[in-house]
Amino acid sequence: MYRPWHGYLVLFALFACYLTIQCRAFLFAPRLNVISPLLVSMRAGSEFTIKGNADKMSHVTLNGQAIAFDINGNFLQNVLVQKGVTRIEVASTSRFGKVSKKTITLVGKE
Repeated sequence: MYRPWHGYLVLFALFACYLTIQCRAFLFAPRLNVISPLLVSMRAGSEFTIKGNADKMSHVTLNGQAIAFDINGNFLQNVLVQKGVTRIEVASTSRFGKVSKKTITLVGKE
């Protein structure tokens, strides 16, 4: 037997799911995974590729500079290894201002 309020129940359930997803984005920092090693020792002057992925709806930066990522949130960025110890910070910022950070330490040897 058809009951007219069943349609409202379905709409309420969909709205509750949408609200749950939005609350998660508001309450928690975005996902950020750095696939590259977090400590790298290489010859100074060589290039190192930083790989990782982040939430698709976030803004990803490398030492404060925006970097591009694909539709799935994957990113690649080449960095020139300097002599000595260099710390590189990868950050992902959500539209609500929540931030996830990872630090990569590069050691450039002669």
